[in-house]
Amino acid sequence: MPLIRKNNEDKLYFIHIPRTAGRFINRILLNNNLQLTHDHFEKIDKDTGKEIPHLHYPYYKKYNPNNVPYFAVVRDPVNRFISAISQYSESNFFLFNANDVFMNQNSFNNYVNNLNNTLKSNWFLPQHNFITDEVNVWKFENGFKDNFKKWFKEKFNIELVFNDNFRGNITYRDLAKRYNVKEEHIPLIKEYYKKDYELITKVYN
Repeated sequence: MPLIRKNNEDKLYFIHIPRTAGRFINRILLNNNLQLTHDHFEKIDKDTGKEIPHLHYPYYKKYNPNNVPYFAVVRDPVNRFISAISQYSESNFFLFNANDVFMNQNSFNNYVNNLNNTLKSNWFLPQHNFITDEVNVWKFENGFKDNFKKWFKEKFNIELVFNDNFRGNITYRDLAKRYNVKEEHIPLIKEYYKKDYELITKVYN
């Protein structure tokens, strides 16, 4: 969740919802000579026990003392969940038994709630926990090319320059094999994240 500065002046605040291209956006900002603070994942917020770059509302507000404008990227909840579970299901530290997790709605809810309560990241926290009416929202599915640059200029008067082929840093988190969720499991994910779908509908209708 970096505070974005230019020439040591606060300009705007990026609410980094996990698995919504946040590290890619951070790299774009850095490549445009913008300064980022509160973007180090080893830093933990003492009130929540969560990584500062991935803080949810209202806890990120204390890292924006001058109350500069906010922006965030939201993503289709099923695709976001698949992105997150793809990395976690490959890790030795997070045992993932799909038969148990997707047994029914309660088992799925309990599994994700446990992740939200125990992980230092907010990878599985619903997106509506990050967003308020004062946040400018961009949709992941709209891409990050000319339309994103135009939106960024109109909203924040900051001109971004980057090649359309720019991808930023690729890390181990980008290399995990995509988890193939069965069709019959998707309704469980959608039910858990139903408020996120309401959020996306509100923002884009």
